[in-house]
Amino acid sequence: MIRRLALPLLTLVIALGAGCGGERHHLYPGTALPIQDLARVECYRKGTTVELRAVDGQACPANYVYLKPGRHQLRLVGPPNIAAADAPPTELSADPESRRPVVELELEVAAGMHYFLGATLKELAFLKSRSDQTRVWEEGFYKSWTLDVYAHPQGAMGVPPLLRSHQQLAE
Repeated sequence: MIRRLALPLLTLVIALGAGCGGERHHLYPGTALPIQDLARVECYRKGTTVELRAVDGQACPANYVYLKPGRHQLRLVGPPNIAAADAPPTELSADPESRRPVVELELEVAAGMHYFLGATLKELAFLKSRSDQTRVWEEGFYKSWTLDVYAHPQGAMGVPPLLRSHQQLAE
């Protein structure tokens, strides 16, 4: 009886261990620290407008990371619908992700704080009508946007206050 249970149990333990190693949200060396000793940096709206790509040159999950207090270099991508010109593109890109703007940001974080990164679309470049077999819609492309940084203490409720905005222009 014990032998029949041992193999499935061992398989489950290995599978759980492998699943935990996929995305590492704690980006610092050493053992795990208490949450109150760390800063959480998160893409607002779960990364739908901006996504993390790297922190201090280290690849990271797109949605959030825990960091030790101090100054960190963040690399992220902005919204997908940024246009560099006042005219619509003549063709659709096979890889729309490659057209997203890349932003480098230095951010000073404090222990016990929760930081949110988000984008606010600003100047409209043009609207393009798109269609498929069932519907027609207009898609806006923007010439400018801001990368916004919000923060409040971890566990706080409500809308966090805006710390600063970084103006971004399409290239």
